[in-house]
Amino acid sequence: MTTLATGIPVVNLPDPSSGTVVLPRGVFIRSPNPDDVDRGTVHQWNVTYERRLPLRMVAEISYVGTATNGGYADLNVNVGVPGGGGSAAKYFAVAGTTPINDWAARTKARYRGLQVALNRPFRDGLMIKGAYTWSQSKDMADEDGWTGVTWNYLPKFNDNFARSGFDRTHVFQIGWLYQLPFLKNATGATGALLGGWQINGVAAAFSGTPFSINGTNNAMACQGCGSILINYTGSDPKATGSPDPGTWTSTLYDKSLFSQPSGLDVAGFGNTKRNFFRRPAQSNVDLSFFKAFPVSRYRPEFRVEIANLFNQHNWGAPNTSFTSPNFLRWSPGSVDTTATLGYRRVQLGFRFQF
Repeated sequence: MTTLATGIPVVNLPDPSSGTVVLPRGVFIRSPNPDDVDRGTVHQWNVTYERRLPLRMVAEISYVGTATNGGYADLNVNVGVPGGGGSAAKYFAVAGTTPINDWAARTKARYRGLQVALNRPFRDGLMIKGAYTWSQSKDMADEDGWTGVTWNYLPKFNDNFARSGFDRTHVFQIGWLYQLPFLKNATGATGALLGGWQINGVAAAFSGTPFSINGTNNAMACQGCGSILINYTGSDPKATGSPDPGTWTSTLYDKSLFSQPSGLDVAGFGNTKRNFFRRPAQSNVDLSFFKAFPVSRYRPEFRVEIANLFNQHNWGAPNTSFTSPNFLRWSPGSVDTTATLGYRRVQLGFRFQF
């Protein structure tokens, strides 16, 4: 508080004469690492074999790989030790428990995939384009730049390299366009009503995206070290259930295989990795019917378009709270926001070409 008579109080500015300025305790800091900010490298390789097949089909099979090194990410250096609590943070005396982020080119990412394509160019009223990919994507952080890692604790740092959050093991897609040959050249009322039909469609099926399940280990008390994940008995979780809209009692995995982590060593963070579990697979079919009524150089066209023909629901991750009675169960609002297919939708349209 001050008065007009006293005037504006003097502002105490930091003294930069020593070449360094000490920040107040508890202030967040992010600084580029002067020894490690070089741009990363990206190496890509691929080999493709192409073969023409009967019926004007063309098949391709490819192996594709990518290796990225030196992605940018933060590392909080103001971390403690397991069991040490907040006061064990490395710079607690001068910074408290606030993060001190060292920004550097420290992450890596890998992708490898087998890609198969089957195509038929539009000819004689038929076009087909299909593709299947069997792949794996791994990284230390799904983004590159202003992002952090899951574990800042150095003995745990290498475990940041795990499945990407957007990884899908299997992806299959096919699209087609077919102009029905029946009564295609018919004239008069018969041709106007029964000829000129075209069927179009797109079908897709793909693996669900990965996700993590958090655990609890209060004894760790490792300030700024990173996430505690759940323990799982087994190396590769296999889904044993699927959403049951009738009773909502089905669970994605066997709950008896899960437990809370314990201990004050690396195992205390949990034995599961980033994105260790996977949401249910997705599938979808879109279909449309076009009917043309050509009159001289004019071409009116009536359209029926159906999105999500089979009304396939896009289920997301179930309840991931281990202490909840609904652990690993779905609820009516569980959706996979990474693959929003929506509900079945029918649209009617009219197009006039001249």
